[in-house]
Amino acid sequence: MNLVLGLWAIVAPWVMGFAMIAGATWSHAVLGALVALAAMAGFWAGHQSPPQVHA
Repeated sequence: MNLVLGLWAIVAPWVMGFAMIAGATWSHAVLGALVALAAMAGFWAGHQSPPQVHA
């Protein structure tokens, strides 16, 4: 879900029509990229460790 929200934050200035406001566009792009990268890192880290088997 966070990955989708991060990607939405990146494209929102163009979709919502406020891309001409440079500060808002840059902040959405940068923060959206950070959210998307954090989501991908969390997904990757969660799939790196093998499952724990308890007897």
